[in-house]
Amino acid sequence: MKFISNLTLLGLILFSFPAISGEIKYPISEIPEELLKDANGVLRLDETEFTLKSIKEGTLRRKYAITILNKKMEDWASIQLVYSDIIDISKIEGTLYDAYGNEVRSLKKKDFKDQSATGGGTFVGDYRVIFADLLYNQFPYTVEFEYEKDYDELYQYESWDPVPENYLAVMNSSYKLVFPKDIEVRINEKYLRKDRKEFIQGDNQVYLWEEGNIQSVLPEDLYNDYELPQVEIAPGKFYYGGYEGDFSSWKSYGIWYNNLLKGRDELSETTRTKIREMVKDAQSDEEKVKIIYEYLQSKTRYVSIQLGIGGLQPFEASFVDEKGYGDCKALSNYTLAMLKAVGITSYFTVIYGGKYAPKVKEDFPMDKFNHVILCVPLEKDTIWLECTSQTEAFGYQGGFTDDRKAVIIKPDGAELVHTSVIKKDENLQIRSAEVFIDEKGNASASLKNTYKALQEGKRKFVAELPKEDQKKWLYENLDISNYEIQQFSMNRVKSKIPETHVSLDINIRKCASINGKRLFLKPNLLTKMSWIPESLEERKTEIELNRFYDFIDHDTVVYHLPENFHVEYNPEKIQYESQFGKYEASITVDKNKVTYIRRMEMNQGIYPKESYGELRKFLKDVVKADKTKMVFVNKT
Repeated sequence: MKFISNLTLLGLILFSFPAISGEIKYPISEIPEELLKDANGVLRLDETEFTLKSIKEGTLRRKYAITILNKKMEDWASIQLVYSDIIDISKIEGTLYDAYGNEVRSLKKKDFKDQSATGGGTFVGDYRVIFADLLYNQFPYTVEFEYEKDYDELYQYESWDPVPENYLAVMNSSYKLVFPKDIEVRINEKYLRKDRKEFIQGDNQVYLWEEGNIQSVLPEDLYNDYELPQVEIAPGKFYYGGYEGDFSSWKSYGIWYNNLLKGRDELSETTRTKIREMVKDAQSDEEKVKIIYEYLQSKTRYVSIQLGIGGLQPFEASFVDEKGYGDCKALSNYTLAMLKAVGITSYFTVIYGGKYAPKVKEDFPMDKFNHVILCVPLEKDTIWLECTSQTEAFGYQGGFTDDRKAVIIKPDGAELVHTSVIKKDENLQIRSAEVFIDEKGNASASLKNTYKALQEGKRKFVAELPKEDQKKWLYENLDISNYEIQQFSMNRVKSKIPETHVSLDINIRKCASINGKRLFLKPNLLTKMSWIPESLEERKTEIELNRFYDFIDHDTVVYHLPENFHVEYNPEKIQYESQFGKYEASITVDKNKVTYIRRMEMNQGIYPKESYGELRKFLKDVVKADKTKMVFVNKT
C-alpha cells in the first residue's frame, strides 16, 4: 500500500468531497498545516480544571478532543477511568466526528461499560474502571471526551503535561488550578513558553497555564530531556486514608507514612522464636539477613492487593506470616519484622520499580513511586532487598530499582537517598569459543559465556526455566547463523553481583565460506554491534547513555583451520577511542591456529547534543570492524 502524507490527506478531504450541511465541529480543515507535519494525531483542545475544596476534597474536570490521523494514534479513541469509594466519576461522555466535523455518534454515561479493575497480577482490590471507545473506520476522525472526577480524599494532585505523547501535535492545551487561599499548593514549572496567569476568584486563588501550537515531537535515540512544557503540582498538607499528612518536606512525608506502618511489624512469639533459631549459628549480621531473605523467598509469593489505603499501607506482618503471600509493601514489612526479631534494623523504602525511573527532586517532595523494597544498613554496607522475588540474588537490585532516588521511612521521618550503582567493571560480558573448521567450511564449536550484573539481561530469568524452554530461548537469541545445539548448560550464580553462565557445544554450517582454493572467515563469531543511532539533520536533545551503556565486553575466539590452509589476508589491529568508549580487535595467526580478541567498553553519561555525530561515527566504526574478514588459501 502506498501511504500519503497528512498534508495530501488534508487536500483530498477539502477538495475531493462535497461538504455536508449541519453543525460543524473540529473539521480537519481548521488544523494549521505545520501541525500536520510528522504527526499521527493533533490534540485540538485539552482543558483541565482542578478545584480544591479543602486539603481533603477536590474535583477534576477535563475536556479534550483529538484528531486521529492514522492507526498509530488510535488508542486515543478509547477512554478508561478508574474510580473507587473515594473517587467518583460524576460525569463522562464522548462524541465522534468525521473529517468534516459532522457528528457520527455520541456516548452518555449510561453507554459506558463498568467493571472491576482487578486483573492481571492483582488478587483483590476495590477499584473499578469505566470505559468505552469511539473507534471509526475512516481516517482522519476526531473524538471528544469530557469527564468529572470527585475526590473525597486527596494524596496526589493532577499535574499538567500538555504534550503527552510523541508524534502528537497540540493546538490548544490549558490547565486551571483553583484552591482556597489558605491552602499551600506547591508548583514546579519546567520549560514553559508562556507565563502562568494568576488571579483571585472569591475566596480562591487561581492559576492558569496555557500552551499551544506545538508541533509533534519526533523521538530521538538516547535522549535525556525533550524540554517540553510541564507543570508538576503537589500538596503541602493533605488528608488520605484517615491520616492527615504534610508533603512539604521528605521528613514530614515520612512522619505521615510512619502512621501507616505503626503496629504492623509485630509477629507472634512462636514465629520470633523460629526466626531466632534459624539464625543462631550465623557468623555476622549480613549472614543473618541472607538467611531470613532466603526464608522469605521460600515461604511467600507475590500477590498485588489494593484495598482502600492498601495502595500505600501494608498488611500486618502476622497476616503474611500466616497466609504466605502479600504485595511489595506487605512482603517488605514482613521481612522488616523478621529482621527486627533478631535485632537488625531495616527501613521500609518507597521507590519506583522499572527499567527507567522518573526524576525525583530533592527540593520538591512528590510521590513518583510505585514500589516498596527494604533497606538494611549494616556497619560496612547497605543491603537492598527486593522482597517480591522468589529467585533474585540476595542484596542485588538489578535494573529494576538500582541507581535512582528512593525514600527510606525512618521513625523520625523520611530521607531521600540514592540506591546502589553497579560499577562498569562489574557489568561484564566475557565470552570465549574454540572452533574447529573443516575443509568445507563447516565447524564444531565450544562456547563459554559469562554475563554479570545488568549484562545478564533476560538470561537471569531464563536460567530458572525448564531445560527445553532454555534451549528454545537460546535458539531464538544466539547471534550465530546456521547452527545446531548439541548440548548446553545454563545456570545463575546468585552472589551480590550475580552472573549467568551459558556453555554450549554447537555445530555450525558454513561457518566459513569456500570459493575455489580460498576460505573466507569473519572471525567475530560472538558479539557483534549492529545498531547505529538514526541520522538526524539537527539533534535537539542532549545524549544520555544510561547505566545499560556502562559495560565491558571481552571476547576470545580461537579457530583451528585445516593444516593445508594458510593466511592470505589478515587485517591489522583495530582501535577506536572516543569520549563514549573504546574498542579494539586483534587477530594473531600461529600456523593453522587463529586467535581473535575483541574488547569494547562504553561510558555512561550525559553528553552535549553537538557530539551526536561523534557518537554515530564511533558506533559506525565498531559495526564495520565487527564485520572484518580474513582470507586463507589452500596451498595443496
